[in-house]
Amino acid sequence: MRTPSRPALRRGQGAPRRGQGPQRQRRAGAAQGKSRGEPPWFRRALRVGLYVAADGELDPRPLLEAIVARGRGAWLPVLPGVPPLLRFARANEATLVPRRYGIPAPRGPAWRAARLGLQLVPQVAIARDGARL
Repeated sequence: MRTPSRPALRRGQGAPRRGQGPQRQRRAGAAQGKSRGEPPWFRRALRVGLYVAADGELDPRPLLEAIVARGRGAWLPVLPGVPPLLRFARANEATLVPRRYGIPAPRGPAWRAARLGLQLVPQVAIARDGARL
């Protein structure tokens, strides 16, 4: 049996979330920002890394706004150069501008992910070797 290609696996994994429709995706994103109870590990995180939704992913903007309203830093990914190492820039002090691959990213100094207290990522499919599909 032949293993499907990465693009084929991505299409298959993303089909259910894309099929939910934009209204349901917006409602789900809004619900995550309204959560009243915060686990201790979330309360302790002063710098939270998020992502910019693409291809039907849950939109984290309501959560980003809630994080900022609670006086914490919300950080979004940027790909500053070659090699494409993922870095994060503060989102609540910068305007978003289109960057590499057309994905909006904040301007400003970019930090290594290790400097963040918490990173929230979209659901992804992972290969056996640990690579994101």
